[in-house]
Amino acid sequence: GLQSWHCLSHGRFQMELCLQPDLIKKWKRSSKKWAAEAKSKGEKFDLSSSPEANFVRGIIEEFVEVLDHGVFADEVDDTAVSQLVDDSSVLYCERFMEFLIDMLNQLPTRRYLRPLVADIAVVAKCRLSALYKHEKGKLFAQLVDLLQFYE
Repeated sequence: GLQSWHCLSHGRFQMELCLQPDLIKKWKRSSKKWAAEAKSKGEKFDLSSSPEANFVRGIIEEFVEVLDHGVFADEVDDTAVSQLVDDSSVLYCERFMEFLIDMLNQLPTRRYLRPLVADIAVVAKCRLSALYKHEKGKLFAQLVDLLQFYE
C-alpha cells in the first residue's frame, strides 16, 4: 500500500505526488492516522522502521542480491575457471519475476508497486545481469521483457 512509498527516494516520492495530486491528501491523512496509532500504543512514530513500509523493498533488494551474486558460482579447475549455474537461484529469479508481473498486473497493487519497482530500477538491473544473456536464462529474459511491458 501507500506505506511502501516511504522507502522511495526523495525525488521519486516528490515526482509521484506531483503526478497524482489526489494522493497528497491521502498521504497526509494516512500519516496522521499512523502517528495516532503509534501514540495510542505509547510508541514513537517512525514509519521507516515498520515492516509494512520496508517489506516490498526488502524482498526486491534480496532478489537483486541473488541475481547479482547467487546465480553463478565460480569454480577454479586446474585448467581453467568455469562458472556453474545454480539452478535453484535461476528458478527463484524466474518465480520472482512472475510475482512482480502478477503484482503489476493487478489494479489494487499496481498503483503503489510501480513507483517502487521503477525507483529500484529492477528492469535495468535484470537486463544488465549475466543471467539475462545466459542460455539458461531464456525464460528469465522473456519474463523481464514482460515486466517492462507492465511497468
